[in-house]
Amino acid sequence: MNKKVLIPVVMGAYLCLSPLSVKAEDYYKWDSKVTSDKNKIWTIKLSKKLNGNISGIKDKVYIKDSKGHKLECNVKIKPNEKILEVLPPKDGYKEKENYYLYIDKSIPSDKNKNLKETVKMNFYIDGYIEFEDKNLEEEVRKAANPKDRPKGPLTYMDVSGIKELNVHNKNIKSLKGIEYLKNLTKLDISDNNIKDISGLKGLDSLELLNVYNNNIEDIS
Repeated sequence: MNKKVLIPVVMGAYLCLSPLSVKAEDYYKWDSKVTSDKNKIWTIKLSKKLNGNISGIKDKVYIKDSKGHKLECNVKIKPNEKILEVLPPKDGYKEKENYYLYIDKSIPSDKNKNLKETVKMNFYIDGYIEFEDKNLEEEVRKAANPKDRPKGPLTYMDVSGIKELNVHNKNIKSLKGIEYLKNLTKLDISDNNIKDISGLKGLDSLELLNVYNNNIEDIS
């Protein structure tokens, strides 16, 4: 007998996303998203109807801020019971802040089918990104668009497509601002004058990192 499972997709302005990989934390991680809308409504489309118990579903679909605090966000079920809307908090989201949308694997369909894994999606409320080190900023601008570097203040949208960054031997002293390159998978900062790498902590997609020949004081 074929088993059926509930399959969610999240749509930003009705743009479908798909699960990319399973992490050790036991969830599917979707690509980070960016929006300038402080009152963004996230729409989740499911392959099966929900059981209609909104009180139970509200505990299964929720948003946390970067400090892990759960936000007071209402969840609505659309009439066809296959679409959820996650409303923003009363005062909206904060600019230049990261948030995380969770869809718990125990969210039930009307036939008691569940997800295989909990889903997690990072999203960012766009604003200007400030780099303390001009050499780092210049390399980020090159990586954002090698043929046509962004002019004026950089936004998260400008850097959201950067997955690899090589700043080897660029006389860089500060990494401030690199924490906004959320989709980085490879980073080479070797042969610079960097002491503080704490900004790398939030780069969850980072797989390869080269920090050789720097002046790093703390790697905790």
